[in-house]
Amino acid sequence: QEFLLPYFYEKLSSSLDYFNSPLHVWRVDDLEIQRTYDQWLAELISDEKASTSAAVKPPRGLFFKSPEDLVFPEESRMLTLSSLDSTADDASFFKTSYPCRIPYDLVKISQNEIFGTDPWIESFKKRLDSYREHGTRIWVTHKNTSSLQKVRFGLQKAGISFSEVGESDYLWNSWLHSAQQQIVLIPRSLDESLYLQEEDILFLQEEDILGKRQSKRSDSVTDFQKKAKRLNFGDLKPGDHVVHVKHGIGVYDGLHVMNIGGVETEFIQVQYKGKDKLYLPVYRVNQLQKYSGAAAPAHLDKLGGPGWEKTKSKVRKHLRDLASDLLKLYAQRIDLHRSSWVWDEGDLLKFEKGFPYNETDDQLRAIDDLIKDFKSTKPMDRLVCGDVGFGKTEVAMRAAFLGVATGRQVAILAPTTVLTFQHHETFKKRFSGWPYEIRVLNRFVSAAEAKKTIQEVQEGRVHILIGTHRILSQDIKFKDLGLLIIDEEQKFGVAHKEKLRKLKVSVDTLSLSATPIPRTLNMS
Repeated sequence: QEFLLPYFYEKLSSSLDYFNSPLHVWRVDDLEIQRTYDQWLAELISDEKASTSAAVKPPRGLFFKSPEDLVFPEESRMLTLSSLDSTADDASFFKTSYPCRIPYDLVKISQNEIFGTDPWIESFKKRLDSYREHGTRIWVTHKNTSSLQKVRFGLQKAGISFSEVGESDYLWNSWLHSAQQQIVLIPRSLDESLYLQEEDILFLQEEDILGKRQSKRSDSVTDFQKKAKRLNFGDLKPGDHVVHVKHGIGVYDGLHVMNIGGVETEFIQVQYKGKDKLYLPVYRVNQLQKYSGAAAPAHLDKLGGPGWEKTKSKVRKHLRDLASDLLKLYAQRIDLHRSSWVWDEGDLLKFEKGFPYNETDDQLRAIDDLIKDFKSTKPMDRLVCGDVGFGKTEVAMRAAFLGVATGRQVAILAPTTVLTFQHHETFKKRFSGWPYEIRVLNRFVSAAEAKKTIQEVQEGRVHILIGTHRILSQDIKFKDLGLLIIDEEQKFGVAHKEKLRKLKVSVDTLSLSATPIPRTLNMS
């Protein structure tokens, strides 16, 4: 697709156009550079000639430049080396020394003092002021909106002036030569704080201001998309049900090698009704998906038959009905307004510090979105979807904390009794030390205890109520319900969903699900 860019833009930019100051360029082994470029270009031309699907083949000269045609910024310096001796015995030959150090005098403050407290403010401000008096340029990095709010809160509380920079507003030359000694907050991730001695520049990462977590989460949650793909196809074994985009539900029969025109080619074999077989080239694996229904399908589709099209037609009709219902629901919600939620940032930071792990990027993104929703004047209706163990409960607990911190009650709805007990234990432990009453309501709670809980919910003395569909009963009346958290909503029956639908009109709602999104979106 990038080959078509010359047809849409008069002039194309190269990566070198983004440098506005002279560069130091090292060219190692000019002959090898040219040979590699020539080989790559020959392969590109060969692929172009062999391609039968490309309708347009733009001239390569409009898109690519050879190494000798590259234009570097003015006053750039070029150093050309014939080769580097990679067999040198002295390992220091490959090392360069750059005077820099980790600013432990600042880093240790947040390790010894709690962020935002008076001792932290006194120590941090004193050390930071000593750098500023020395003329040091200071940049503080933050990863997302949530961390920016925390850093901003800490600096403002310490009475330290600063400026903020947008995602693309980087003016290094202007900053370096500016007469102002202001601290700059930049939206970038940094692995470690660093002080560059020659340039007298200090880079501070957010964690060295806010304080580092006690431990890190397992690497098993670092790359959700790769995990999801492996879950779908890595675990696929003969006998599993699969769905083809055009032919419907069949049974995966493994990989088979077939000789096509003298070429050994690998195919995915899928068996359909009547023992019909589909041989799908492996490069079309994107047309297959592992069947993910709650139970095995009742029957297979007939290859080439009308069954799959009828099924898709029914689903489309159901989706139209569903869309109509959702439109009515959101038409009602769009006219509703509530006051924006306001909470104490110091309390929120203290609660966040109680989480003993580093949040994943997905968790932080979800929490940021929740905060934006709560600060809006529109009731929230948000879905958080992720597999078991990916941190949905912590996101829910942050939302619940914001709810009770603003004086509202929170209801947590789960489909099974076991799950309500699990949530009750988890929430009690996480909210330990906070003055909030958390109760559970299900069929194992005694009648006397249930009656007491219902009375205290109505009086507002219970802040968080966790339960099964029992909490949807007519006798449960909240004093000020502000947030409804629904775990695995797709597992509730039609009657319960109707009650939820009515409740959702006026209450902020957060749905959690480990089920693939399309089915969960039935209500969220």
